[in-house]
Amino acid sequence: MTEGPAVLATMICRKCQQEKPEVDSYMQARDGYAPRRMTVCKVCHRARTARSTQERRRRARETRL
Repeated sequence: MTEGPAVLATMICRKCQQEKPEVDSYMQARDGYAPRRMTVCKVCHRARTARSTQERRRRARETRL
């Protein structure tokens, strides 16, 4: 039995607009539904998370003063 080349599913990140393999995006759990892939790649998601964490910490410091 011979197997052909493996075809990887791809997606286009909504943030950076680059075509990447689906495995480069996180799975998103949905309450009561089957999980699905996020529409942004892992790199863009990590950057957004880092920005929001910095902003949250900055606001927390300001409220403590």
